[in-house]
Amino acid sequence: MRLGHLSILLSILIALSNFPGFAQQAAPPAIPPNDNPAISGRILDAENGKTIEYANVVLHSSRDSSMVQGTISDPRGRFVLRDIPPGEYYLVIHFIGYEDVTRNNISVRHNGGMIDLGDIRLHLTPIQMEEVEVAADRAPVVYQIDKKVINVDRQLTAASGTAIDVLQNVPSVTVDLDGNVQLRGSGSFTVLIDGRPSTLEGSEALEQIPSSAIENIEIITNPSARYNPEGMAGIINVVMKKNGRLGNSGVVNLTGGLDDKYGGDFLYTLRQPAFSLHFGADYNHRFFGGIEREENRFFNPPAATIVTSDGISNRQGERWSVRGGFELPLSVRDLFTVSLRYG
Repeated sequence: MRLGHLSILLSILIALSNFPGFAQQAAPPAIPPNDNPAISGRILDAENGKTIEYANVVLHSSRDSSMVQGTISDPRGRFVLRDIPPGEYYLVIHFIGYEDVTRNNISVRHNGGMIDLGDIRLHLTPIQMEEVEVAADRAPVVYQIDKKVINVDRQLTAASGTAIDVLQNVPSVTVDLDGNVQLRGSGSFTVLIDGRPSTLEGSEALEQIPSSAIENIEIITNPSARYNPEGMAGIINVVMKKNGRLGNSGVVNLTGGLDDKYGGDFLYTLRQPAFSLHFGADYNHRFFGGIEREENRFFNPPAATIVTSDGISNRQGERWSVRGGFELPLSVRDLFTVSLRYG
């Protein structure tokens, strides 16, 4: 019986040895290790530390500077160069707008594994430029919420004229041949000089101000209550040129044109911490030539009479004036001013 039991046990053991779950299988052949290691790293912006995508990474041989392998960085700024044979190398990282970075003395050994170069920071490329000059011109007319501002320096056709000549091409202002000004179709408007009422009224005040002395003209078609606008078509505020620097200053203008047009003016200013004064004079000669045609029709049925006349029309004017002023600061918000004009 023992012999029989032993033979049964041996039979069971032999069967189990042939069963896949219990058989002692031989180990599969080992994959030979990769003898060509890899190089990795991460590319960042040196200023803000952000990762740089699509940067070019090129590996060169130190022996002859030949290109061995290349790649680009991923969205996380990382790159990996694989299957690199043993040798001495250097790495060049290039990206548009940044300075190139070179990592020298990279030694790749047999079974060296992964070589991590860490964070590689790129600096922006400085651009050497010559001096840059930016020039800007003011618009001839600037529209604001409550007014239009006419920049006189941009009105070249009125350089030798008066404030009326500046207003000839301004919207909402009409000027006839005799120099009469209408604002929004009405001659009832107020003229201010530097925000203060003029001693003269309407067109007469504008005719006496040379354009060369004007900084800009403000046309206020919807004045607020502080201007007492009842019964007025609007306000024309003439802002005169000023020099805020201390010391002596002066300006001289000479103008000339075709058809006997010429003129000139000067302005002298003395400005001190305690007071300021100015003195100026101007002269202007204008000539306007033209041709007039007039036709009169008289009807007395059944007859009609037509009278036609043609002729030459010449108009000229000569204007001169002298002006002066004195300013005395009384406080931060108070100013005593005296100004005179004669012409």
